[in-house]
Amino acid sequence: MAAKTKTFNMRLSDEEWTRFEVVAEHYEMPVAQMLRFLVRRESDWLAPATSFAHALQKRDRRDLMDRERARILGAQSPTKRPRRSTSR
Repeated sequence: MAAKTKTFNMRLSDEEWTRFEVVAEHYEMPVAQMLRFLVRRESDWLAPATSFAHALQKRDRRDLMDRERARILGAQSPTKRPRRSTSR
């Protein structure tokens, strides 16, 4: 098993914490183990459709498209109306 060197902190409401405990109790696991289990299960389910490397590439493409969209929209002034064509 890989060394666990990363820490994940999360603020939860009382209601959210109760939900975590109920689900963990259902699986008969501590909350941390239940979270690992559920994330691993979902990751394994997604694996045939997309690999982790593919997911990273997809995220990078989305980021690039978002930046390009922002650049294009930023170039268009929302206060200016488009010019009317003068040629008929």
